[in-house]
Amino acid sequence: YVRGEQKRTVTEAEMLDAAKQATDEPRALCEAARLLAAAHYEKGDSPSLDRALSELTDASRRLLERGEAALAACLLNDQAAIYLRMGDPVRAMALAEQSRAVFSRVDRTDPVAGRELAQTDLLIARILLHVPARPGREADALSAAADHALAAARVFEKLGEPFERARALETLGRLELRRGRLDRAIEQLRAALSEQERLSEV
Repeated sequence: YVRGEQKRTVTEAEMLDAAKQATDEPRALCEAARLLAAAHYEKGDSPSLDRALSELTDASRRLLERGEAALAACLLNDQAAIYLRMGDPVRAMALAEQSRAVFSRVDRTDPVAGRELAQTDLLIARILLHVPARPGREADALSAAADHALAAARVFEKLGEPFERARALETLGRLELRRGRLDRAIEQLRAALSEQERLSEV
């Protein structure tokens, strides 16, 4: 899942749902929606992905009604990740670019803005693993995607988020594999695997 939380059980999902419905505090609503969406995303089937998207959309609406546009924007990358897994890379890219537009206007030293921009970079890098590049532009597209993944990995390392850094390194390794750079691919995938094993992320 885009946020890198640990796997959630059905019972935890029910508790998160109750918390999301009960809270009026904007930040708590945002976080509960993210975690609840993660619980449904983990299942991976179509109804669960629909439910995850519904939870995020509902939370975004409630946040916007409360004048919390910045917090609502924090859910854009989560929605984009779900659309990507649902097989809609066009909508995923649109949401990722919308997130980038919002947080590029914020001071990049702000940790929230930095994290959201890194998540956007990772999403953009991952899109090319799901859809082919335009004919004749494959090399350029893969190079640009690798740059996005590397940028994300560096930010996550700076923020002290090893789970997300490992995901970025894994994405970078897969992109290097598609570029035919086997040595670099193995290096990045081994680094990701080592970190994921350390974190018990199977």
